[in-house]
Amino acid sequence: MSTTLALQSTLSAAALTECWKLDAGHATTLQPRQPGVFRVAQGKIWATMDGPHAGHTMVLGDHILEAGDSLNLHAGQRLVVETWALGDESGQAGAAYFSWEPQTEAVWDGRQEAASAGAQWRGGVVQPGRDLALALRSAATASGRLAMGLVGLGDTLVAGRGRTA
Repeated sequence: MSTTLALQSTLSAAALTECWKLDAGHATTLQPRQPGVFRVAQGKIWATMDGPHAGHTMVLGDHILEAGDSLNLHAGQRLVVETWALGDESGQAGAAYFSWEPQTEAVWDGRQEAASAGAQWRGGVVQPGRDLALALRSAATASGRLAMGLVGLGDTLVAGRGRTA
């Protein structure tokens, strides 16, 4: 049986520490939207990555991972994982647990020195510009709502409905 997990980049901090269970005899496909680390927490997993590959057969995309092992994945790279039992005393695969740890982008705080002019431009000009545009849109919305509220209050007071006895 195979299922597909869509890994989203908007995972909460709690989800980053959780593990998913892969039942014996099952497989699943992961295709993350951002780069990150696939890590085996418990059990054995046979992992097959899509290419391009070069080198020895085991480097061509097939990996046997045990608890503690990990694979770095690029955004959009597909990984098929299933439980693995070959070489186990019982000869039967047990459930395996794995986690996905997306790589987060560093937040520009204006004090860091950037490695390139492009990073300086994005962090020092583009991001503050986006922040300012968002703030201006919020201020415009709030101003409009305030004006509508004042107009409504004025109509109520002029019409005499706002007076109390």
